[in-house]
Amino acid sequence: MFEINLFVNPLSEFCFKIEKELIKLAEKRKQFFRIHFIPIINFKKLEHILYNCFKHIISSEERNKIFKNIYSAILDVKAASLQGQKKGQNFLIKLQQKIIQEKQKDYSTNLAKELAEFLQVDIEMFLKDRQSPLVKKAFYCNQQKAKDLHLKSLPAATIFDFNSNEDGIIIENYFPEILNLLSQKNIDSIGQLLDALNHKYDIVFENKPGFQHRFKIAK
Repeated sequence: MFEINLFVNPLSEFCFKIEKELIKLAEKRKQFFRIHFIPIINFKKLEHILYNCFKHIISSEERNKIFKNIYSAILDVKAASLQGQKKGQNFLIKLQQKIIQEKQKDYSTNLAKELAEFLQVDIEMFLKDRQSPLVKKAFYCNQQKAKDLHLKSLPAATIFDFNSNEDGIIIENYFPEILNLLSQKNIDSIGQLLDALNHKYDIVFENKPGFQHRFKIAK
């Protein structure tokens, strides 16, 4: 079984696309994938993503408002996930549909409640949890985790073989190629995935000293 942690920016259309493809993959190979979506704020990419979303230069006031909206939305994803990982995942997907597909610019408590009700989340518990210290702590832990992994772009993923002690890998690009390989039934371990990547796409992996994960470096 592969355990995949996908770090995403909620405003990114490409992240949204990869999430949906990963869900399809998990449905295709049931019982073989454990997937977690981790929404974070990538400050370095925020300006670029905002411009792509709104097609004009964002003022400081607008940027601060959008940042606050993203922060609140991420807390709400975590609050929903406290009632089940699947509910948190579905909350993120529905939220992105509103922002990316329906061009919903303002995130509010009313929208959060609308999404929670649609997904049959316990509203009373959700409203209590969404600004709780536990949820805020989870947000900062995820931000720190992304920082510790030295992620330079989103989406990014860590992939582990859940049933072995093999090294995991960190992926920051080549997502379509990797998803294609993971859809194949003969790929069921980290070692086989690495071999397939090296053979098909001529990818070089570099071991970082003092770090267990293998980083992918493209030639």
